Amino acid sequence: MKHGNERNLWYERIPSYINCYSVLSELFRHNLIEKSEHREVFQRVINPKYDNLTEEDIRFFDQFGYSEVFENGVFTERLIDDFRWGNANYRLVITYIKVKGLNELIVSTLNSVFDKYKYFPNTAQVNLHSFFNENQEYKDKYIEICTEIGITPTDLLISD
Repeated sequence: MKHGNERNLWYERIPSYINCYSVLSELFRHNLIEKSEHREVFQRVINPKYDNLTEEDIRFFDQFGYSEVFENGVFTERLIDDFRWGNANYRLVITYIKVKGLNELIVSTLNSVFDKYKYFPNTAQVNLHSFFNENQEYKDKYIEICTEIGITPTDLLISD
């Protein structure tokens, strides 16, 4: 059983670190976070603005359940649709897509969020549009998944 000091470090103090992911990496590497707290740790850092997560970080944190928590928060619970969160964290979403690829949940959520008939996170839209247009393989996959699930790809993300 770990002492409460470790929980205090990640729960209370993580928001004050500029690069919380490097701190979390060390805590995980040294087994200072209880397995029962893994989901809560990632929920805590997905909600604030921590967009400096690297591709290597995602691969490392995946062994502790990061991707499940991330996809649930960002795409199922639709944090990406929150104007402030979406605009502040578009880099995090793009990095995640680069590592994990696209799937039906991600594509259907992005397609719904960036509908031209609603208010959406505009900074996120501009940067995701650039990402898809600069990375043809992701753009093609986005269109392919839209076709498979029977939705029309939003022009706000994939138009030339």
